[in-house]
Amino acid sequence: MSSDPRSAAAVKPTLVQSMVVLQPLQQDRGMAAVNKAFDSPEMALSSNSSRTNITTGVKSFFRLRGSKFSNDDYLFGRTRLEAESTKCVLLHVGKLWTVHKLPFRSEEVYLRNPGVSLKLAIGVVKSAPRPKPKTPKKAKRIVYFEVEILDAKTKEKLLLLDKVEPTATILDIKALFQKSNPKWYPARQSLRLDPKGKCLRDEDILQTLPVGTTASFYFSDLGPQLTWGTVFLTECAGPLIIYLMFYFRLPFIYSPKYDFTSSKHWVVHLACMCHSFHYIKRILETLFVHRISHGTMPLRNIFKNCGYYWCSAAWMAYYINHPLYTPPYYGQQQVNTALYVFLFCQLGNFSIHLALRNLKCQGSKIKKIPHPTKNPFTWIFALVSCPNYTYELGAWIGFTVMTQCVPVAFFTAVAFIQMTVWAKGKHRGYLKEFRDYPTLRSSILPFIL
Repeated sequence: MSSDPRSAAAVKPTLVQSMVVLQPLQQDRGMAAVNKAFDSPEMALSSNSSRTNITTGVKSFFRLRGSKFSNDDYLFGRTRLEAESTKCVLLHVGKLWTVHKLPFRSEEVYLRNPGVSLKLAIGVVKSAPRPKPKTPKKAKRIVYFEVEILDAKTKEKLLLLDKVEPTATILDIKALFQKSNPKWYPARQSLRLDPKGKCLRDEDILQTLPVGTTASFYFSDLGPQLTWGTVFLTECAGPLIIYLMFYFRLPFIYSPKYDFTSSKHWVVHLACMCHSFHYIKRILETLFVHRISHGTMPLRNIFKNCGYYWCSAAWMAYYINHPLYTPPYYGQQQVNTALYVFLFCQLGNFSIHLALRNLKCQGSKIKKIPHPTKNPFTWIFALVSCPNYTYELGAWIGFTVMTQCVPVAFFTAVAFIQMTVWAKGKHRGYLKEFRDYPTLRSSILPFIL
């Protein structure tokens, strides 16, 4: 093969800028042969390079590829050229193989098992020109909003906010409104785009709302607020205390001769334990398990909620603990079966609450699709969207069968209607928010409802 550098350039003219011709070297000649090769007059250098570029550096290793080379043929090289990167090309019997592209540091070439004369072309790849520094873009002009807050009933202007940033949230606007009206803290405020429209969420961003640069919001006072944790604790503590008052037969409940007496039926004591267990469990879950997404509830609603739970507990407790109460028709077998159903559903309900708690992090409002876990009680997620209500319904059915009491059956029926409304609402929310939501799931009862 010709040692003329122009022959290699003809094969790859844009690649080869310097040429080194090495004669066949024997394996045992080692470094001395390599150094001698570099010092020999057969070394041809172009005008773009000089012998001073060849220094010691870091060893790099790469494998030659080609039809006439076995897997045992290697090229060891160290190189340093002025360019930022180089590309090595091996020419053999008129064929061109691209070996590798590396950022070389120094140049020392070693050949192992060179059975034929080799011509090694080291071509300097010109580094890309440095991009000119971009001129800093001018800051975009921020279009501020003008927000006016009107009374939803009288349409009277309550406040005008000037220069509100477009990224401000509804919660930020509520905080600004509170500064001028301290008694209306954010949880007490309801802002709408229309007097009879839907209340805006705190996380809604001003620039994403269908308003112009002058936005009008209609304000409604929600009244004093309570946290949902306080509401749940009040709802659960009341039935627990009221039921125990009837169980211990405090004065002025039954006839005076029955004051502080106890029932002779074992099912009455078992019912008291089950009822107390249910509400103690709910209190502990409220304190340590539930992550409540809703912040507050109007104070006036607590009387409605507590009235329902407290009165229902008093009504069923009065008949179950009454001195004339009669045990279930099928006796101990009916009681035991109902007890197993009650305990099974209570454990399932607790398992679902734990799974829902682990579904999102503390303070996060990102919703995820609940799926079954390793806990067998959560496998019902494959069939229903709200299995916590399913288990809750099963527990009250078990309590109804255990006590065989009409007030308990009535409470269970009303609770089923209310939980069905809640479950359907959550199910619709899942379907609306998640396109890949499982279509097999029902709201509360598998394949039925």
